[in-house]
Amino acid sequence: LSEIQHVEKVSPVYQMNILLLKGIYEGTADLIAMKPEELKEMNIKLASGNLPKPGSSLEFLYGNGIPTLFYEKATNKGYYDTRRLPDINFARDSMFVIFDPENYHSGNNVLDSMVTTDKNKTENAAETASQKASSKYVVRPSGVIAGGIEKYNMHYGSVYCDLDSLQRILKKEFAGRVIPGQPKTKSGKPYKEFVYTYAQVHVDEIEHVDAIASQIRDMGYEVETNAEYLDAMKSQFAIVQAVLGGIGAVSLLVAAIGIANTMMMSIYERTKEIGVIKVLGCSLKNIKQMFLLEAAFIGLLGGLLGNAFSFLISGTINFLVSGEKIGLNASISYIPWWMVPVSMGFAMLVGILAGYFPAKRAMQLSPLEAIRNN
Repeated sequence: LSEIQHVEKVSPVYQMNILLLKGIYEGTADLIAMKPEELKEMNIKLASGNLPKPGSSLEFLYGNGIPTLFYEKATNKGYYDTRRLPDINFARDSMFVIFDPENYHSGNNVLDSMVTTDKNKTENAAETASQKASSKYVVRPSGVIAGGIEKYNMHYGSVYCDLDSLQRILKKEFAGRVIPGQPKTKSGKPYKEFVYTYAQVHVDEIEHVDAIASQIRDMGYEVETNAEYLDAMKSQFAIVQAVLGGIGAVSLLVAAIGIANTMMMSIYERTKEIGVIKVLGCSLKNIKQMFLLEAAFIGLLGGLLGNAFSFLISGTINFLVSGEKIGLNASISYIPWWMVPVSMGFAMLVGILAGYFPAKRAMQLSPLEAIRNN
């Protein structure tokens, strides 16, 4: 994969389900093992500690939602049942980890199910029991990801560790046995090679992503790209924007009718004034410009108020609903600054168009009739 043109680097990732034990508590979590440089490039915000360091000992970086995944072994009740967090300091306390949770829970019942009437069956059952025996491994914390249990983010329920450290321990822990999540031969034996869950392919430019993804698919792999994710997100946001655009169009129509009505009322109220300036020699062009300018200023004032209100609403949305709660490292609402002058000019244009017919009405008034009007 790294030899494909425009590919800068390829980083392996291994993902597995683990069981964490601490005193009277236990919890199941998703373990993600990565290279140190990949963990660093993720720019994970930490509440305490550091990123896992490569070495002989295994260290875990806990997501801020991990405490909610623990439950009491005696009652089988967790945070969502009792609304009480486990009495564990995830930034300091070491705990036991089981790399094969399924076999750990089922291993105690294997010996009870042996068939002792047949020697061969008994030997097979004993062999199965020894294969399913899962030992506990002590692991130390490296740190905790920033955010409380109510602040959801993309790292909320994950545990991160160094890939080389985990791989070395798994090979030792499951010597001669199949590592959970690893493929096996038809006879049930493990392969010599260590198989990763997926690989992260870094491309130099976003315009090359689709072409490289197509090449990797041709090699027989499944591919998911950030570009595809962005396209899906854009289509969803486009629907939201279309709905909001429809509401805005209706509001714009109402605003234009309001401006036209205001200008028409202004003409009726200033009919005598229009007649006087016509008698004094004011040209029809100047009268038209006067009313169009007035309509433009009304649109400008509406644009100023609209922009101020938009930034206020946008800031309120970003304050109340953080993008991290839905897994985004960005604000939900964003208004580009170039939109401000564009919207102001558009508001003035709407005002001018709404004031055109009232201005034309003012031009057509008879000077004598206008002067006689009380």
